[in-house]
Amino acid sequence: MAQVKAEYDFDAQPNSGEISIRAGDVLTVIRESIDGGWMEGRNARGSVGLFPEAYVTPYQAQRAAQPPPVIHFQS
Repeated sequence: MAQVKAEYDFDAQPNSGEISIRAGDVLTVIRESIDGGWMEGRNARGSVGLFPEAYVTPYQAQRAAQPPPVIHFQS
């Protein structure tokens, strides 16, 4: 599933199906382009809800760098 990163804070309205997000949060996208500019996603705490599409950007997790190969020399 695609992931996005919140660029801005968004405070959800109570009982609206929205989810509050904070800048820096990484969310897993469940549905895109809902009713003119909303997305549905899950945050790291497992909460699911709608948030503004304009508040997030695509995100790709950085993979851990692989250590360089070990070269053995024989003399």
